[in-house]
Amino acid sequence: MTQREEVTRTSFREAQTEIRDRIRQQRTREQLQAYITRLKEQTPVWTIFDDEEKTAQISERQPPSRY
Repeated sequence: MTQREEVTRTSFREAQTEIRDRIRQQRTREQLQAYITRLKEQTPVWTIFDDEEKTAQISERQPPSRY
């Protein structure tokens, strides 16, 4: 049997704090994802099994600029 919980109101301060925390977490996730995406774009990856011409092109690239 499931018991009912009484309906309660959340105070403005509690709601404001919870909303602020959620927004902060969301922004952190978005910034981390953007950082990871930028790293993947700037980091050349190859193996010894790749085509020699492609490997030469990758190794000749200029180092990425710093942000």
